[in-house]
Amino acid sequence: CVRFDQLCNLVDDCGDKSDEKMCRNHFHCKTSGFFISLVQKCDGKVDCLDHSDECNEDCGKEIISGIWLKVLAWFIGVTAMLLNAGSLAREFMGVKDNRKAAHVNRILTALINFGDFLTGLYLMLISFQDSFMIGSNYCEIQSQWLSSDHCAYLGVINSFGSTLSLFSMTALSIFRALNIRGRSLHVTKRGKWKAWLASAIIVIFSITIPCVPVIGFLEDFFVNGMTYNEMSLFIGSGNKRDHLNVLTAYFGKITDPTISWRMLRNLLDVMFSDDYGRITSSGRRIHFYGNDGVCLFKFFVQNDDPQRVYVWLVIIFNFLCVLIISLCYGLINLSARKSHNKVRGMMAQGSNHGAPDKHAQRLQRNITRIIITDFLCWVPFLTTCLFHSLEVLDATSLYSVFSI
Repeated sequence: CVRFDQLCNLVDDCGDKSDEKMCRNHFHCKTSGFFISLVQKCDGKVDCLDHSDECNEDCGKEIISGIWLKVLAWFIGVTAMLLNAGSLAREFMGVKDNRKAAHVNRILTALINFGDFLTGLYLMLISFQDSFMIGSNYCEIQSQWLSSDHCAYLGVINSFGSTLSLFSMTALSIFRALNIRGRSLHVTKRGKWKAWLASAIIVIFSITIPCVPVIGFLEDFFVNGMTYNEMSLFIGSGNKRDHLNVLTAYFGKITDPTISWRMLRNLLDVMFSDDYGRITSSGRRIHFYGNDGVCLFKFFVQNDDPQRVYVWLVIIFNFLCVLIISLCYGLINLSARKSHNKVRGMMAQGSNHGAPDKHAQRLQRNITRIIITDFLCWVPFLTTCLFHSLEVLDATSLYSVFSI
């Protein structure tokens, strides 16, 4: 016999689960046989060692959820790659133009196209993983995927592409704002080297930002947690707080709140003897891009995230770029209206002098289209990042949407 208060308390007090089987307040983990509270089912946090509380018919998930998002990801990925590949070819064919404005415009526009091409490539690769490699098995192998090198590579590709596109747009906007008088000076050899050097700096800066979070010795700033195979102490993935709670219970109070991941792994090695196998040998880092299945740059941070300072610096820098683009194109459009009105007046008087250059107009339309579409993508994203950091909303579920 057991006491009445031992019924439905999520503990197998009888040994044959008879005191818990008929209860309605629990979820029964399939493999381990443990009971967890019903509210822990489908709450986004793995509580069963076999992941059955999150991977079931009620709340199973995939990398990209929903058929429409899957189709949209494929469509945008293929379209972005094809269109930007064609634009790149055209820009490189015309890069020999000896006019200063056209030469710089083509270089920077090519960088924007290349950045958008990489974003399309990312969408293609993540869609391929979602549709053919992982599919409905994602829920069971979520921890392995989020800690994998493939996920980190995809995150770097996407972040490099979007950052390169934004920085190139900013440089292009500044250049065009400084040349609104329409002067068509010839490029000297020295001027060409300056243009290519500026482009190289943009590329280096753009690749540095997404690569910094995956540098090994910076793991204390960018690693989100650790995941282990078949380890009941750390179900799913455990962050530093989870590790400290377990180690404190074993060793006593640990006074250093800034303890490194390396020290935590050493303490775990001491905690588990060689007879039982060192659990750190099976431990894998949940890296910076492993915050969601789509492997995006971790823009959505909270106040207790170790990477919040770096992320906020990047967000602020991106916001300044968007602001500069807006101001520059405001000046450009104002100047273009004045110039257009002047040309119309001269043509009305029967003069062909100052007739509009059709090539320049076409280039202006293409650049404006690129700027507007990228601007419409960045503004909602940066706004959502701000609201998430201020805890106005929880945007974690929106990663898959913003990846597209």
